[in-house]
Amino acid sequence: MRIASSSARPRGLPRRASGEKQPKHFCANFEPRMATDDTLPKVLPASAVRSTTSSGSVVPLRPEIAIAQGLKDGEPWAAHALFERYSASTLRLLRRVLGHERHVDMDDVLHDVFVEALTSAHTLKDPLALGGWLRKLAVHTAYRTIRRRKARRWLVFWEPSELPEVSHDAVDYPAREACRAVYRVLERLSAEEHLAFALRHLEGQELTEVAQNLGVSLATAKRKLAKAEQRFEMFASREPGLGSFFVDKEAP
Repeated sequence: MRIASSSARPRGLPRRASGEKQPKHFCANFEPRMATDDTLPKVLPASAVRSTTSSGSVVPLRPEIAIAQGLKDGEPWAAHALFERYSASTLRLLRRVLGHERHVDMDDVLHDVFVEALTSAHTLKDPLALGGWLRKLAVHTAYRTIRRRKARRWLVFWEPSELPEVSHDAVDYPAREACRAVYRVLERLSAEEHLAFALRHLEGQELTEVAQNLGVSLATAKRKLAKAEQRFEMFASREPGLGSFFVDKEAP
């Protein structure tokens, strides 16, 4: 299967020359603009962003180092700084992975991520890796959320998923429905498959990032992703919102 080419529609999962499928960035047009990890927290005290060397010289500290040290020292400002710097990008990742469904309270999931971060700050070995460490916590929290959702699905009936307001005036309704369909298909995958596919093709992470966030080797991540992609394409070809985008391999 491949997806029929159209500028307003998904185009399948194109492969690199090596045979590796490139990230597709599904539903990117429906993601609200959010700040990145470059946001400098306003609550950082001046004393936290500089350090004195053995020679008495004062040198500036990178914000992530200051925040990481503050968290380990139990400084009250550090929790606020962590949230201010990383909440927007963490929420974006959670929305990409989990979708925009009424039965998922994204604020609660985001809260759980930062509670986990505060209680496990002592496990952070490299302060410069603070952002990546937090993303990994977010991925694990999303995984638990997916597992809980699947476990209670037979007890719950909910409305179709909703997407945030589109930022541009011209609403592409076929693409909007396709985006909804993507998340319907993901619900049919296992939690691990859902997560691997979403990190790669919704969040657009490189394979090394996917492996790191899943906590597995690169080879294992590739195997999991290949299985997720295969099953996604199988279900997507039967999905009303996506089926019309697929054509046979022999088609021009």
